[in-house]
Amino acid sequence: MRRSGAFFIIVLLMFCTQALFAGDSTETTTATTAVTTAAATPDAQPADTASAKPAAKAHVAEAPVFSINQVEVLYTGLAKPDAVFGYGTPSKDLLTFQFEHFSFHRWGDIYVDAEVYQGRQVGAPFSVDNNWQSLLVFNPRMSLSKVTKKKFAWGPISDVTIATRFERESYPDTNHFWTRNFGPSLNFKVPGFAYFESGLLARYDNINKKNTWLWRSVVLSNAWKIEGEKFHFNVLSLINGTRGNGTSVFERADLLWEVHNYGRVQLGTRLEVENYSNDPLSVEGSRYKRVMPEVMAKYIF
Repeated sequence: MRRSGAFFIIVLLMFCTQALFAGDSTETTTATTAVTTAAATPDAQPADTASAKPAAKAHVAEAPVFSINQVEVLYTGLAKPDAVFGYGTPSKDLLTFQFEHFSFHRWGDIYVDAEVYQGRQVGAPFSVDNNWQSLLVFNPRMSLSKVTKKKFAWGPISDVTIATRFERESYPDTNHFWTRNFGPSLNFKVPGFAYFESGLLARYDNINKKNTWLWRSVVLSNAWKIEGEKFHFNVLSLINGTRGNGTSVFERADLLWEVHNYGRVQLGTRLEVENYSNDPLSVEGSRYKRVMPEVMAKYIF
């Protein structure tokens, strides 16, 4: 498998992370069960443990330590080629394998995403004779509430974090794309959602070679119960500035059914939308837009 070593590296990283942040087994089991039930990354904001004395300052309790992992398999017949994201194919047939890890600890939380794409000539024309591409994202955050042991909450805001996002791709063949992002992000308490985060980060990548920005948002719903069945709705939104392609928009939304009596298994669809102003694959340099539905299966462990 060409350039898919990131997928195996991340599995090793998963075990290292669990060993590094291993905590009380009872707390870990409780937290993991709660997150699995929600089928979403939990809000890492710990509970307020203000003293009963009116004059006492509010302090933040230590959050339980836990980690959760999940794998997804996806297929689509509408993955038309694109120059920026690089995992479309001339045939439009694409198979995707994804691994995600999330854990929170005494200072904040860590999210890791490893994706492997399989398709005939995936990444063409800027990647030649490849049937595989890969992506690795490392996204640690530092919680100000946890670090200072004080409350950083106002109205709907439940916590303030310092977020970093590192991304590395196998695409294109030479000068493989990478980007680093750093800045503040806010966690929100929103009814009906297990996790709601949004932040504006400073961004730099090796293709545009200038400082730009990234508006990153993650939304994960609680389980929606319909006729005794549970459904989940999750969104990842990445909007960033570029030098030559204008503002680049990436939206990913998952709608999943929690298989009855097998809560760790979910089936459903993913809809990805990519949009940017100047398409390098177009002679006229017109706007690029791709709306790509996928069928998907998820297993949480």
